[in-house]
Amino acid sequence: GIGQVDIDPPVEVIREFRIIQNTYPAEYGGSAGGLVVSTTKSGTNKLHGSAFEYFRNDAMDARNFFAADKPPLRYHLFGVTMGGPIRQNRTHYFAGYEGTRRSTGGVDTLTVPTEEQRRGDFSRTTNAAGALLRIFDPSSNRVVSGRNVRDQFAGNIIPASRLDPVALKLMPYYPLPNRAPSNAAGANNFVGNFSALFNRNNVTAKVDHVFSDANRFYVRLVYN
Repeated sequence: GIGQVDIDPPVEVIREFRIIQNTYPAEYGGSAGGLVVSTTKSGTNKLHGSAFEYFRNDAMDARNFFAADKPPLRYHLFGVTMGGPIRQNRTHYFAGYEGTRRSTGGVDTLTVPTEEQRRGDFSRTTNAAGALLRIFDPSSNRVVSGRNVRDQFAGNIIPASRLDPVALKLMPYYPLPNRAPSNAAGANNFVGNFSALFNRNNVTAKVDHVFSDANRFYVRLVYN
């Protein structure tokens, strides 16, 4: 497999990176874990550039064992870099752009209301042991012999006139069951694909100037 690491600045503008695990120099301060130190590229006396594209697609992937259909995948990682001289042997520039467009599919297993439950019919709604889950009328609450009691809806069905109008408007946004539930309570009766989107633009620009072999200066802009 290919590991994905979202790193800043873009990969193509990095000259080198080091991992420091312990005995940090004073310049890095204290840390309980490791440090990743990256160095960006600089321009040279010659003009150089690059262009790249990394691409993945579900057409080249196998179907997840638990998915009814192959989840969609579109992954583009692309960019360009350019570097060169402003003043030979003294001042140089380097700039890079990286774009990411990723749509990663996944599989969700959920529990959704059945056709009967959407109509307020809970006559066949049970717990995992198969015992009926009784639905009570909240408007029938009263005190009998010092305790609160309520009446069960007849047939364990909520009358259509008692269904909340807001709930009725929301119900069409729930998908219908598309698989057999995993237990008598009706759990895990729906499986479906979803997509997680990640879009990013990353720009790095750098100018280096050499005053002498012992004195150098640079300014860098990183936009993410």
